[in-house]
Amino acid sequence: MLSLIQLNVAQLPYVPADLADIAFITVFITQGNLPDGEPNGEGWLLRAYPTLEGLELLEVPEGLESIRPFPIRWEPIEEDYPSLDDAIRLNFPEEFAEEFTPIDELKVGGWPSLIQSEIYWAAHNRHPAYPEYVFQIPSINDFMWGDAGYGYFGRGDVAARDEWAMAWQCY
Repeated sequence: MLSLIQLNVAQLPYVPADLADIAFITVFITQGNLPDGEPNGEGWLLRAYPTLEGLELLEVPEGLESIRPFPIRWEPIEEDYPSLDDAIRLNFPEEFAEEFTPIDELKVGGWPSLIQSEIYWAAHNRHPAYPEYVFQIPSINDFMWGDAGYGYFGRGDVAARDEWAMAWQCY
């Protein structure tokens, strides 16, 4: 699997409650077909670490030397709004909801930048962990979520805090 992103939670300008017990997150994804509804570990892998202690720098696997890492420069978001689908689901008047524009970039917390509909973490939105949205990863340079889409990552509810879900949407 390819390393897609590493998030040092201490570097975030805002830490959502869902990440209060996490220090570091890594996300890996397979090359080729994007996973669709598979559980963590099948086609994608999210590892969450409660502390930075014991983490070690790994060598870049052979053949992947051409992928250049780049640091994330976080900026606080003062105002973030739901996409039209979320606004309607939350009973905002449609004419009011059309004024909202979510932040379309790498984002932790806030509202997801929806493209097609609300996020469905599993078929018929029946994921056993009842995940809630935590962060999104946009298509970037050499990695695309379909046609310029987003990958969304959610964490399970109280009974399933160690379970993560991934969904993606594209144009």
